[in-house]
Amino acid sequence: MRRRHARHPLDRRGQLQPHRRPREQVAAQGRADSRRPHRQGRRRRRHGHAGHPKPFSFILESAKDIYIVCGKGLKDRSLLARQTSGSGLFQLTEAVSGDHYTFALRQDYAWGPQGVTGKTPGVPAKVVLKVIPNEQTAVNLLASGGVNATVVTGSDRQRVEADPSITKLVVALGNGQFFYHQGDDRPAKDPAVRKALTQALNLQQLAGIASGGTGRKATSLVMEPRPCKGDSVTGHVPAHDPQAASAALEAAGWKPGPDGIRQKDGKRLTLRYLFVTTKGPTFMAAAEFMAAEWKKAGVEVKLNGVIDTKLAESLNATQDWDVVWLPIGVPLPSQLIGFLSGPAAPEGANFAHLDNPRYNELVAKAGSKPAPASCADWEAAESALFEAADLVPVVENTAVVAVKGATVQTVSYLLIPSSIRMTKAS
Repeated sequence: MRRRHARHPLDRRGQLQPHRRPREQVAAQGRADSRRPHRQGRRRRRHGHAGHPKPFSFILESAKDIYIVCGKGLKDRSLLARQTSGSGLFQLTEAVSGDHYTFALRQDYAWGPQGVTGKTPGVPAKVVLKVIPNEQTAVNLLASGGVNATVVTGSDRQRVEADPSITKLVVALGNGQFFYHQGDDRPAKDPAVRKALTQALNLQQLAGIASGGTGRKATSLVMEPRPCKGDSVTGHVPAHDPQAASAALEAAGWKPGPDGIRQKDGKRLTLRYLFVTTKGPTFMAAAEFMAAEWKKAGVEVKLNGVIDTKLAESLNATQDWDVVWLPIGVPLPSQLIGFLSGPAAPEGANFAHLDNPRYNELVAKAGSKPAPASCADWEAAESALFEAADLVPVVENTAVVAVKGATVQTVSYLLIPSSIRMTKAS
């Protein structure tokens, strides 16, 4: 199964986990197989309590994802360098970095959801997570019975969807979206320019290109399953209108030059478009489409495709970009605040130098109330960003969780360990 690494070069301090497509596949094989079966123990401490220094909307939603170290691991933290110390359904028995991870069923497990125990029929006695660097290889193994589950995001998706022996679960993977750099010396500092650039793009057409035709309409900046279910996107993103875009650029002082590229005070309207080259052909196709559409509007676009480490350097240090395609995947809207407000890079995580007073006001208001009472404010805060064209959500990307010889349930693309049931010997 594809392991979705939480790390990202942008996430220097571990505050946020922007979404990225992984560079390796992790295929799950339960006695043959399954995915992420082990969770650190969730036993409640006999004494003590959880606290937060300020009001926080999502304390309950966050608490369920806190892993608690149990038993020997509390007494000797050095054990955690090579093994786990928890109370989950499966426990790690072997770890070979970059190759595989083996988990054994905890036979005395008797505290699972919906009454699941270590003796529930169909629960595998052993689960092996295989690290497979290539998606095509993982799909080949799935088809041949070498693994039981994998996550497919690329061109092999068509092959999986055409195979009747494979169970397919379509899941959300976060948005394809782009940001405008709003530094003092940048064209997109002017909100009129940002809105005009957005109006110049046919976002519906761009969504199909960027997702390879497998995306869905974006309705939020937060990944499913999200705590606030409203649609913050529809009706709030500047609509496609090339004529209005041209008029707005004219009004902002950007006049067509002799070669068709707009100029203002002797400076050409040039955008440096930053994207990563490690995420497949759709990122490049989206970049080329946007460059072509903006050229029609009199904008010069210089495409800059980079590897992940260079992306981090550009966002956090050199700031040598004007538009960046950057999917970010978080389960809570509060996790986006550091990226969408506050100190700008390189001092802070606000890589696009955003300063939207309405957003700042609404997230402060939302943070003082629990969900779901705070959801209207969280959603309005996102809408304020779209209305100002601070960032533009284009499409909700999807993937297929492909399963053979087993049944599973998922939370997004992650398999729920206690849901794994083998349906035949492998």
